[in-house]
Amino acid sequence: MLWVNEAHLNMFGYRAEEMIGEYVTYFLDPDHRNDFIAQIAPKISAGDQFVQGETYALKKSGERLWISLVLVVVPTENGRFTVAVCRDMTDLKNREIAAEKALKLNKKLLRTSLADRVRLVSAIDAIEDQLVIWDKNQRLVRCNKRFEEGILGRPGVPGEPYREVVHHALKSGALRFEGPEDAMIEGCVAKMKSGEPFPEYQVINGRNYRLSQSLAPNGDRVFVRTDVTEFLQQQAQLEQKNIELERERQEADARALRDDLTGLGNRRLLAETMERLSAWRTSSGGHIIAVHIDLDRFKQINDTMGHRIGDAVLLEVAHRLSKVIEPDDTLARIGGDEFLILRSEAKDAQTVDDLTERVLETMKVPVVVEKKALRIGVSIGIASTEVSPEADLTTDSDIALHKAKSFRRGRACRFERRDYNAMEETKRVSDEILIGLEKGSFEPHFQMQVTSKGHEIVGFEALARWEHPTRGILAPFAFLPVAEELDVVDRIDSMIFEKALDYFSAAKFDVPPSLSFNISNRRLFSPKLQQAAEAARSYRGVVTFELLESILLDEPDEAASLQLDMLRDADIRIEIDDFGSGHASIVALDQVAPDAIKIDGRLVMAMSHSKRSAKMVRSIVELAHALEFSVTIEGVETSELARTLGEFGADKLQGYHFGHPISFDKVNSLFGPGGRGMARAPGGPL
Repeated sequence: MLWVNEAHLNMFGYRAEEMIGEYVTYFLDPDHRNDFIAQIAPKISAGDQFVQGETYALKKSGERLWISLVLVVVPTENGRFTVAVCRDMTDLKNREIAAEKALKLNKKLLRTSLADRVRLVSAIDAIEDQLVIWDKNQRLVRCNKRFEEGILGRPGVPGEPYREVVHHALKSGALRFEGPEDAMIEGCVAKMKSGEPFPEYQVINGRNYRLSQSLAPNGDRVFVRTDVTEFLQQQAQLEQKNIELERERQEADARALRDDLTGLGNRRLLAETMERLSAWRTSSGGHIIAVHIDLDRFKQINDTMGHRIGDAVLLEVAHRLSKVIEPDDTLARIGGDEFLILRSEAKDAQTVDDLTERVLETMKVPVVVEKKALRIGVSIGIASTEVSPEADLTTDSDIALHKAKSFRRGRACRFERRDYNAMEETKRVSDEILIGLEKGSFEPHFQMQVTSKGHEIVGFEALARWEHPTRGILAPFAFLPVAEELDVVDRIDSMIFEKALDYFSAAKFDVPPSLSFNISNRRLFSPKLQQAAEAARSYRGVVTFELLESILLDEPDEAASLQLDMLRDADIRIEIDDFGSGHASIVALDQVAPDAIKIDGRLVMAMSHSKRSAKMVRSIVELAHALEFSVTIEGVETSELARTLGEFGADKLQGYHFGHPISFDKVNSLFGPGGRGMARAPGGPL
């Protein structure tokens, strides 16, 4: 027993601590316990959830009770628990026993003396239940006071015909039946004449009675009515409670299969679906398909705009996905921004391609939240039991998803057996990145930035490089995708920032050069950004944070504006990186009000074969100057480009024409004390 109420303790005279931990049969009379268990155990084993029985129990004092014990079995995920309800039926049992004794005494009446008859009459009158005896000619032999009070409404008259007694009771209102009165009387009389038993349970004057009836050897019929109204009410309450518990269990089971936020399925529902599809596959010979979906830019939105906006996006995505799947598909949310579709595939593979195309198309439409149009792309990984074992299906779809992300966002890829090698490579690189972070193996390399007119060196951009123990110096393309999956880009950025500041702060440059750092949108909202801003304040030169152009995809919210203001207060310049590579909003550009923009190198490279690209770059420079932003242009690889961009009016240039990224030691040897100084860029690869 886990819990007992006060009424139960009062009934048996125990304290709660004496009963908690004991079996529910603890208080049963040992002489009757095994018989009771043998009576109810088969019903529970058969799965009955509502089991009832009557037996003897013992109070702590040793006094014996007759109880009704109702057991309500409630299944749970981890097994089941049982609600036991006890009712003291001792009085009812005693009355039944008294009635049985009266019946036996009635039989003895035929053989007893007058004195015995007197004693028998007294015993009958003492019975609390209604008792009446009719002879074989349907005439009243004897009734007790309870019968007279409850049915007749007057003293009984021995020898009175049954028909007249019933008629009198109906007329006086002592008895009330539904339906025509004459028909009811004739029905009762017919049963008495034929000896047909009356219903065991009867409703008289709104009360419920259990009728015990027996036939004496001499033909007398003996009836005992026991009022069981309260008992039946309690039983009905228990049955209703059982129904409520079952409904709650079913609702809990349904909730256990659903994602709390979106209402879609969860991993448990996927497991049940997989079992069903596995059986279908065995019988049909078809294939099971897993379609793994991941939102491409959700983390950026969730980090920059908050969880409330993020949740609204997830709800809209769930709604859209629900509209493009087939009725037999199972759609579930399995992670923060990850969804998975399980489906059977009995036809050709073109149908799953149709599904993925619908998913990609529906997610091209911006999600509008609080009047903001948010662009949420998706990447999709597909796995089929045609290639993958059932047990590996979802894992392989995840591998295919990562393959899709490694190519480019907004596409779908199928799992192939050779993808296992790529997975092993990703696992190896992941482990090496974590070890590299522990050992401090990520170093800043520096690419110079020069004036567009005299090509004088004015600063450096700090770029992350990984000094790999066996593969040498690695650029970000070799490790950044895996670092993003590990969610350690912020740690790498922090390491590069801190080392670069330490190197240049300790160096003895006459005029400290400006330093530029790439800052992801996620890092912009990092709690550690203020620490970085304070560290930048201590540097004697100019510090610039380059933010990705994607911050301009939507108008900045209050949180972003506060972070940008905090950076400006620390005298950090704001520059928009890769400008022209995305879908920047001019309105958002004006509201962010950066100090500078950096035109994406891909536009610059296109200038060699596209006059339109050249005009576009010139227009961007003019627009930026009109808005009082300075302009840096990257990707400058030839002297001709450097000259043309200088004519366009760019403020600073950066690219391989002036130098590749180099270590700080090389920067110090070339441009520090004892080197050539910061006068002019060499104009060729270093």
